Amino acid sequence: MNNPSGEYGNSALAFHYILLNSGITSWDGYPFPRLAIYHFTGYKDKCNRKLASHHFAHIDRYHSYFDIDEKSLEKIVDLQSVVAAVGVDKSWYKYDGGVFQGCPTERSNLNHEVLIIGDNSMIHIDRLEYYIREELNKTAPRTTVVLHPVKVVITNLDNESIINVDAKKWPAALSNDGSSYYKVPFTSILYIERSDFRKNDSKDYYGLAPGKSVLLRYAFPIKCTDVIYGDDENSGVLHWVAQPSPGVEPLKVEVRLFEKLFLSENPAELEDWLSDPNPNSKEVIHEAYAVLSLASAVLGDKYQFERLGYFAVDPDTNSEKPVFNRTVTLRDAYSKGGIK
Repeated sequence: MNNPSGEYGNSALAFHYILLNSGITSWDGYPFPRLAIYHFTGYKDKCNRKLASHHFAHIDRYHSYFDIDEKSLEKIVDLQSVVAAVGVDKSWYKYDGGVFQGCPTERSNLNHEVLIIGDNSMIHIDRLEYYIREELNKTAPRTTVVLHPVKVVITNLDNESIINVDAKKWPAALSNDGSSYYKVPFTSILYIERSDFRKNDSKDYYGLAPGKSVLLRYAFPIKCTDVIYGDDENSGVLHWVAQPSPGVEPLKVEVRLFEKLFLSENPAELEDWLSDPNPNSKEVIHEAYAVLSLASAVLGDKYQFERLGYFAVDPDTNSEKPVFNRTVTLRDAYSKGGIK
């Protein structure tokens, strides 16, 4: 999108400039504007290639798409970050106060807040995450993954028994709609999250503990009668993954969790901003356990991992191990605290 004033540049040219120069180490001569999101930075004099190479991801390629429809754009956004250019026609003067008056009534709920326009802009990332959750809550089927597995043995279930239970893909699934459910095998050996077990119980803890009962989601209540430590009234409802058949390990998947890049809301204001990166901005779990149905996940698929967040299939996925990136957590602080 070119502007005769030269103040704004072409998105493709901006990416091309970065690739040719192996990044941005100086803003001298860089013809494109900057913007910033809270807990991230894009301000001038805040990037040094030698230092940043130890901390941050890199742009290694880009693709341009023209005249694509809405569905195609959704698939592209699932795969990587997108810069969108808006073609302006004579009706654009009707855009005022965040509402485009030319839209028909049935599309009046379209929201422009995910579009960042202008120079030196600051927006809250919660604003974007809120709308992502709103959309994925309606379009991402539920499934189950255990990130940090703790083994549970059901002592009163035969070792060879397999009970197939129905798990919901959607919260409002009707009991007579088979397409809204998926089958999950329940066997004598299953796995729960490490955080869902404690040696010492407390009133405010809803997980499993010695002598305590909990309900396994979509399945049965269990009670902890014995604890074997290795080297390393139902109180709550836990998610779980069982062996698909006796003696067979659950599907192993790689899960990548992302948080805000910086600890400070506005790292650009810090003198030593490179000391502020969030050490938990990226966590890779190489061997999480998942339900077997995720073995068929392909690029473009997205899911809600119950209790964990919304995830999309990563391009690194292969036949040996599916890889999933967390798009956003389930926590919705934005709507609780009000629009900022």
